[in-house]
Amino acid sequence: TYRVNGVSFTMKPIAAVQGAVLGDNSQYDNEEHSVSLSAYYIGQTEVTQELWKAVMGSNPSRFTDSVKNPVEQVSWYDCIEFCNELTAEIMGEEHCVYTIRGSSVTADFSQKGFRLPTEAEWEYAAMGGRSHTYAGTNNDASLKDYAWYKSNSGDKTHEVGTKQANKYGLYDMSGNVWEWCWDCYSSSTPSGGQSDPKGAASGKGRVVRGGCWGNDANYVARAYRGFFKPVESYGSLGLRVAMSKN
Repeated sequence: TYRVNGVSFTMKPIAAVQGAVLGDNSQYDNEEHSVSLSAYYIGQTEVTQELWKAVMGSNPSRFTDSVKNPVEQVSWYDCIEFCNELTAEIMGEEHCVYTIRGSSVTADFSQKGFRLPTEAEWEYAAMGGRSHTYAGTNNDASLKDYAWYKSNSGDKTHEVGTKQANKYGLYDMSGNVWEWCWDCYSSSTPSGGQSDPKGAASGKGRVVRGGCWGNDANYVARAYRGFFKPVESYGSLGLRVAMSKN
């Protein structure tokens, strides 16, 4: 657990894995494929509005009835900047993962600072050691116990961690807000057999995962891939942070 300007948040360890099967053959752009991942940490919850404000000094969100709601209306570039600022506050700026030059962002994954998860890291964590359709359950009827989505959200976000966690103790990986990942989006299934894949070299946008409060069940499935342009920000777009386990 870390603390910054009076706000605490928890990172959960994910063990290294060889040959994990990601994807789902019902998804044209994410059919089953294997990856190997080094050990890493990922946020127990989505980044909250209070954490964002503690680091960045303001709250861009649309749904502000609780500071423990996920932050939203943040672009991919906003999230990159947040990760660096969070790292600088807690560890020192020498540990920042990202180098930002205008619209060009490069990442040094050997650094121990906070960053966006890769798409593979995100999906493996969402699975929680199970090949379930959703993060935490394989059952449409019980999805309401794990996710805020169209059928139960009232068309808004909700406080993080108020639904059940998946088997890795992670909350809201299906629903509440879409979560930005590092990777560029490609419409083809990621190639199998890679170690610590970082996504396509270029693409239509940056990957988002997990679906949101306004989506039907099929969009909050853990294998569903979406994307937005990195400059876009909506009331459905937030983030969860990760760290390399160095």
